[in-house]
Amino acid sequence: NSALSINIKSMINENTAINFNFGIEDYEKHYRYIGYNEIFWSGSYNRDASMTLNKNFNNGSHLFGVNIINDEYVSRDVDVDGDGDFEEASIFEDGTSKNIKEYSIFYNNELIINTFNIISGLRFQQHENYKDHLIPMFAVCKKFKKYNLRSTWSKGYRTPNLKELYYQWEHPGGTVLGDPDLQPEESEYISLSLESLKNFYYSINIYHNSLKNMINYITENGDEGLEHTYANFEKVTLNGVNLFYKRKLRGRGELTFSYNYLDAYN
Repeated sequence: NSALSINIKSMINENTAINFNFGIEDYEKHYRYIGYNEIFWSGSYNRDASMTLNKNFNNGSHLFGVNIINDEYVSRDVDVDGDGDFEEASIFEDGTSKNIKEYSIFYNNELIINTFNIISGLRFQQHENYKDHLIPMFAVCKKFKKYNLRSTWSKGYRTPNLKELYYQWEHPGGTVLGDPDLQPEESEYISLSLESLKNFYYSINIYHNSLKNMINYITENGDEGLEHTYANFEKVTLNGVNLFYKRKLRGRGELTFSYNYLDAYN
């Protein structure tokens, strides 16, 4: 298994910078049987490349970027002695590998007007198996003397990964089954938060998240034990509150407190 990350930053001038990022993650699983060499069973190979251009100005900044993701999973049947009886079967029902590619172009803008920070963004996402999609976001932060008040609205979009689409894997905990007909998950998120930055720190965050075609798995009793099948949930709503408090005590002491409440229904 290996992972590699490369980041190159180039300053065009004092207000403009270009960033290049490239990441590789390879994970392989091999089996070793007595009297035989180590045998490859499955491997996950991820390539992630991006470039961003960041431009600062007196009252804010612009950020332009592109992102390319290539995700491949390879899995083979393991037949140690060649008798046709597999010691470990491929996780894919057909073939030995699956591959998906995803491309994104995005733009973020931050504008500072007196005590207001206004942040907006837009991402165009293209997937080889699904329709193109636009993903917007907008946030406003009002700065007071002792605290900040922030409001956020954003859309979300997530395509199914290879595991959720194609897996067919039997293991002691049951059978994991993908669904090649899964639809992308879409969401709309709204939040309001208050945070203090003086003397001690606290934050209160109230949020509402509405999801369409949420991707998760359903567990049922099958003929050979439990079956965990990935599926779309047509509509799911999440409402929650997050509380966090931290302050320094005398000497080197520190007190922290957090509380999270979530109400989920469909």
